[in-house]
Amino acid sequence: MLIHIRPRIFSELPTSLVDVTIEPYGAYLRGAKEVTARRPYPNKQYAVVCRNKGTKAIDGLLLSVPNAPKNFSVKTRWAVDAEMVATHHVDYQLLDKDFDCCSDNMLLWGGSYKPWPSRRPQEASTKFPMGWEPRMILDPGKVNECEQIVQIDSRGVVSSLHHVFKMPTIERDRFFSPKIREDWTRTPTEDLALKLG
Repeated sequence: MLIHIRPRIFSELPTSLVDVTIEPYGAYLRGAKEVTARRPYPNKQYAVVCRNKGTKAIDGLLLSVPNAPKNFSVKTRWAVDAEMVATHHVDYQLLDKDFDCCSDNMLLWGGSYKPWPSRRPQEASTKFPMGWEPRMILDPGKVNECEQIVQIDSRGVVSSLHHVFKMPTIERDRFFSPKIREDWTRTPTEDLALKLG
C-alpha cells in the first residue's frame, strides 16, 4: 500500500525539522539526514517534510507498506525559534480498505478528477481542507476542532499538539494520474517512496 502524508508546520517563527517517527513501523527519520523540511506552497509560512533528495520542495512523504494499516501514527518534532521543540502527534485512521493508496490531501478525495468518484466521507463533506488537514500550528487561537492542545509553553505558544485524522483509501491510478500530477506538481513520485515494514 502507498500512504501519502504531509507532516508540516505553519509558523511565523523560524523553524527546523528535528525528526519524524512513524509507528507501528518503527521508522525514525532524522531532519537534515533522511528527511528535510522545505516550502512547496506559495505561503512560505508552511514547512513540509519530504525526502532529503535533490533540491525540489516536495509536498510530503510517500510510504510503501506491505498491508493496509487500520491505524498508524506520525510524530514530528520541530525546533522553533532555536528556543523550544514543538511536537505534533497525528493518529491516522483508515476508514476502509477498498483501494491500495491513501493521502491526507483532502483535495484528492473529491469527485472532480474524472473518472474517479468522490471518496470524501460524509463527516468531512463540509470541512475546509486547509483547516482540517493535519498541521502543527503554534497559535492556540488557530487550533481547529479535530486537534487537541497537549501543552502550551510559558510564551503562550503551542508546544505539543495531538490530531486524529480519518481518511479514506483512494485509487493508486488516481494518485498517479496525469491530471493530478498536472495540478499537484510537487506531490511525491513513486521513486521517492520510503519502504517500511
